[in-house]
Amino acid sequence: MNALSSRTLALKDYLPISSPTLWGSDDGVEVRSRLVKEIDKLTSVHIIYLSMEGIENIDASFSREAIVKTIKNYRPGKGFCLTDIENPDYLDNLFSPAVKLEQPVFIKIDNSYQIIGPNRENAPSKTNQPILDYIQSHGHATAVELAKALSLQLTNASTKLKQLLEQGFVLRAQDSTAGPGLEYFYYPIR
Repeated sequence: MNALSSRTLALKDYLPISSPTLWGSDDGVEVRSRLVKEIDKLTSVHIIYLSMEGIENIDASFSREAIVKTIKNYRPGKGFCLTDIENPDYLDNLFSPAVKLEQPVFIKIDNSYQIIGPNRENAPSKTNQPILDYIQSHGHATAVELAKALSLQLTNASTKLKQLLEQGFVLRAQDSTAGPGLEYFYYPIR
């Protein structure tokens, strides 16, 4: 099993202005352009921790353009988790764009992980939620492990994992030690 590689990027390093308050689509588009240039260089990195340190406030249009569209752009190959959130109130301004763009946004607050954004239409289904819970609690899983642990048919477990991957709830990496057959490990985004 291969562990996923990660890298932390500080959002403040990509700002067009030196203000800790970010407003509007124009600032968001500019920040996304700068982030994408950096992220495109990180070809072997699977998880990007986007540090919000030094960011006091953001509005929904900035969040949509700079953060949520960046995360969605790299799905399902890279996962993102927001960290160092100094003002939890601005998470409200991430919720609306995450729902509208059907993109889960993972955040870390006080050593716990949360998902914001999915609504009933794009949240994990009732049958997929136990699979996501299993992956989050165990750190990774294969279809074979899930089938055994949750008493599922292997094809059903595999289908559900692929759905969670395509929806942006998990990441996948091929096991390079598995031999001739393909075996994928599914990881939580955290």
